[in-house]
Amino acid sequence: MHIAVRPEGRRPHDYPAFGSPVLALGDGVVVATTDRQRDHFSRTSLPGIAYLCLEGLIRSLGLPRHLWGNNLVLKLDQGAYAGFGHLRRGSFRVAAGDRVTVGQQLAECGNSGNSSEPHLHFQLMSGPDSETAHGLPFVWRYRDDDGTEHGGVPKDSTCFTPLRPSSPSG
Repeated sequence: MHIAVRPEGRRPHDYPAFGSPVLALGDGVVVATTDRQRDHFSRTSLPGIAYLCLEGLIRSLGLPRHLWGNNLVLKLDQGAYAGFGHLRRGSFRVAAGDRVTVGQQLAECGNSGNSSEPHLHFQLMSGPDSETAHGLPFVWRYRDDDGTEHGGVPKDSTCFTPLRPSSPSG
């Protein structure tokens, strides 16, 4: 993140992540969605960061979902719950109760909630409520531009293609 003194904020549309599709990482059922919060300007200037900290404090006094902004919780067939936060308002393509399949578009990346610039907040949880659930570990499986397969978290600015899970027999 680059910190500037000015401008106080940039439109979310100025960022390449804004509006990017957010896809289901596995088969499952959507258990909750929240799509009421606006997508705000970036908060990467000194005044913007000060505002972000103050807003984060105020949001933290409420429910954690206020920090997540527009969000979606997916119960995966394997039993874990996947949480997606900071989604773009009005971009949801699914609703609570919908069955989804791996790779299906759920929504778009936004800049809602306690967010400095457009990005996706993702986590795996033991239950549907982020306030009471425990976080679960996970590993990204991907192939870089050179064709090498990796497991772990890609380094900054690494372009990669996610790998589909292997079948139980192979």
